[in-house]
Amino acid sequence: MWIDLKSRVVKTIRMKSVKVLGLALLLLAQSAQAQFTFATNNAALILTQYSGTDSVVIIPGMTNGWPVRAIGAGAFEDCTNLANVSIPNTVMDIGNSAFIGCSRLETLTIPPSVTNIDFQAFTECGLTNVIIPGSVRSIGTSAFLYCFALANVTLSNGVALLGYDMFYGCSNLATISIPASCTNIQDEAFAECYGLTNIAVDVGSAVFSSVGGVMFNKAQKELVLYPPGLVGSYTAPNTVASIGSSAFKLCKNLTGISMPNGVTNIGASAFTGCTGLTNLVLPPNLVAIGTSAFSGCGGLATITIPNSVTTIGSGAFSGTSLTTISIPASVTNIVAAPFVDCARLVTIKVDTNSPAYRSVGGVLFDLNQTTLVEFPMGQAGSFSKPGSYVVPAGTTSVGDGAFTDCYFITNVTLPSGLARIGNFAFDECARLVNLNIPDSVTNIGNFAFSGTSLTNVTISAQVTTLGALGYWASLRSLYFEGNAPSRGDDDYVIFLLQNAKAYYLPGTTGWDTFSQTAELSTAFWLPQLSSNDGRFGVQTNQFGFSINWASGQTVVVETCTNLFAPNWQPVQTNALTGDPVYFSAPLWTNSSARFYRLRSP
Repeated sequence: MWIDLKSRVVKTIRMKSVKVLGLALLLLAQSAQAQFTFATNNAALILTQYSGTDSVVIIPGMTNGWPVRAIGAGAFEDCTNLANVSIPNTVMDIGNSAFIGCSRLETLTIPPSVTNIDFQAFTECGLTNVIIPGSVRSIGTSAFLYCFALANVTLSNGVALLGYDMFYGCSNLATISIPASCTNIQDEAFAECYGLTNIAVDVGSAVFSSVGGVMFNKAQKELVLYPPGLVGSYTAPNTVASIGSSAFKLCKNLTGISMPNGVTNIGASAFTGCTGLTNLVLPPNLVAIGTSAFSGCGGLATITIPNSVTTIGSGAFSGTSLTTISIPASVTNIVAAPFVDCARLVTIKVDTNSPAYRSVGGVLFDLNQTTLVEFPMGQAGSFSKPGSYVVPAGTTSVGDGAFTDCYFITNVTLPSGLARIGNFAFDECARLVNLNIPDSVTNIGNFAFSGTSLTNVTISAQVTTLGALGYWASLRSLYFEGNAPSRGDDDYVIFLLQNAKAYYLPGTTGWDTFSQTAELSTAFWLPQLSSNDGRFGVQTNQFGFSINWASGQTVVVETCTNLFAPNWQPVQTNALTGDPVYFSAPLWTNSSARFYRLRSP
């Protein structure tokens, strides 16, 4: 049943005084059929909310003489009764999450007046057929995400952009035709569309082409997009020189790939998540392997990197089943941690003729062995037998992601002379409980210790830059021996560390700003008397205790015999050099009562 609300809308609309984002609201009176809320914008209306429960809704094109130009963010969000909606020819923009969660919405006509479909506009809808008119120039991120029933999509000529994750998870979609007007298809636009076996391209396209249902650039030198629904192995045409970014991403049904000898580049995330890929021979003229190119390809147990490759991107082989890997002499640029999360990887070998890298005990270093590039996860131990590692003397930098995801390592010894701890250096080393940061360190990168089990960390006065520390739930205390460090490149130093506190020494500066930008509480770091180290109390006819504080500080122990009329007298001055100092009072028995306190000079 179609319900025409136009006459009712004109009669019942009324102006309200409420202001939202500077726009006056117009509210339709409650009716048995529907309720709309509008906002005015330049003599036009934005539909901001539908609060009815009807299964069939007609959106009015005009209200009180003003045209409805947009369906606003979340206007029909989670209207689970909605099955059919009519959008008038006046609407130009369908906003963020406008129909998100309308799981029963099966029928929808997008009029030729619409020029923009925004972020998650139809995510998780029950749509089965969609025609997108040529007036739509861009379609936003996740616009039709998880529309599982969607079987037919028509992209009319005029559509220029398909956004990130646009049809992600539309598993019932079998074929798609790309119009000549489309010049930009963003990452994961058809990811997890496991029914998709054919990508057709209009022959008039100046940018793309299609061969056998696989999408290429116009010259067919770059493989742009492979349909996720194709099963088995694939042989790329001899014209191909490059595998594009995300070309095979999440194609779990791909079991093998044959690339022609002319391929020189494999783009970022080109084969990410191809869990069925077990057979891989890299072409002999390959030059660059992009970031995360084979990330998550758990079926890959052996890979030979040809002696033509010069660049290996960050996380290029992360999450594979490699046990050993050899870096040829041709490789001169390893961006960061290409083998992160390779749980079985024990040895990273390097050609002895390499001009850029060395292997020391299976651990990857730069040529001069001053930067630890990557520690293989397989050396980190196991659940029943956790591991440890001593970073060699002479190492001045722990590289970005060097120990990332080494879940079972519990202890890492860092050498004196170390200057930098890189971004994500120990990220997600979940059982790491022992790590002393040398006084020589000046720079600690973003998320360097995120996800570890470290509880108390001392930051030396030499550290001038401290990156975002991330989700570090175990952290309780950060002790700073110098002035507040700068924040590095990130907006915040600390994230989600509600249980942690930063302690600083009297006389140091910058802590008000640090506390505000880090969203971390601060307090004075004062000398501590240890009562639980076995040395507190009477020891061989002497009373004593250990004193802890920052290295380089001086602590004076004072005593008195009467707290009501105290006459504090210094009895011992202690210079701390890093380890606790022990104070003993041989004359403690000379008074019926004796009290002690600590102070700085």
